Amino acid sequence: MKIGPLNSTRHLAIRFSNKRYGVDTIDEHKKIISNRGEVWWGVFSKRETVMAENRYRHFQKQLEDNIPTYAILISGDSYYQAKMKEIQRYEDEGYPEEEKDLIPDYYRDSESDEIWLKFSSIEEKDESVLDEYKVLSSGNPLKDSIKGQSTLMDIIKGSQNNENNDPSLLSNKNCITGLLENKKQVILYGPPGTGKTYKSKDFAVGLLIDKK
Repeated sequence: MKIGPLNSTRHLAIRFSNKRYGVDTIDEHKKIISNRGEVWWGVFSKRETVMAENRYRHFQKQLEDNIPTYAILISGDSYYQAKMKEIQRYEDEGYPEEEKDLIPDYYRDSESDEIWLKFSSIEEKDESVLDEYKVLSSGNPLKDSIKGQSTLMDIIKGSQNNENNDPSLLSNKNCITGLLENKKQVILYGPPGTGKTYKSKDFAVGLLIDKK
């Protein structure tokens, strides 16, 4: 029997260089929001794939269901919180002509493999915003995980995945315990970055403590 990952509400942490192209990235995007009410933010990478298909579909469904979803934008010691409205891939056919005005001029014609995030607001925050989130794949606080990490990380609110308050997680733990007692093995499956390794280690430690 397989136990799938919990459907936590995901958000994104994005590291970027604010003046990489000789312009103020945040100001350019906020100008378009001020004029049009929304803006596209492109996420670029030299990797073959910026975001795996299963991660992309998770965010797409979450936004289609009108679940509040945010991106924490990190540049050096500057932090911003953007409210996400849409996520799209336009690497094959290119983005629609009517959407071009929602992209800042300086990278409007980029041909990189990319993910586009549509923001309805971008607000400057202080460093304490990092305390509200933790990295989904490790469970570690976002504040301790931003250096040396990938450009794009899945994060969750710090209160999520709390085993003391989440009955669905406790139910999963009881199910796993029962399977181990009867079948002697369990397969955890799910897309990268959903916390399988972290939860496996956490569960193993919990079993050892319970046996003491």
